[in-house]
Amino acid sequence: MPRISINDRADITLPDGRILRPERRFADETIQTHQKTLARMNLPHVEIGGVKYIDVGAALEAIADRMKRRNEPVRKKRLA
Repeated sequence: MPRISINDRADITLPDGRILRPERRFADETIQTHQKTLARMNLPHVEIGGVKYIDVGAALEAIADRMKRRNEPVRKKRLA
């Protein structure tokens, strides 16, 4: 029986509806970046059989939380 490559591994759907996708496929298909860039982001992941699986919803939420609007105005502190 031939070994399954990392690129050929299927997504895992959990009973609560969350999807776990292999890290390399998540980087290539979902956010279209390199796997090393994704590793530097330190996203929540699960390791199954020596392969990192990323929770798609949680990862996209974590990435969205880090984004800032360009030229965001400086917030001034209010004096009480």
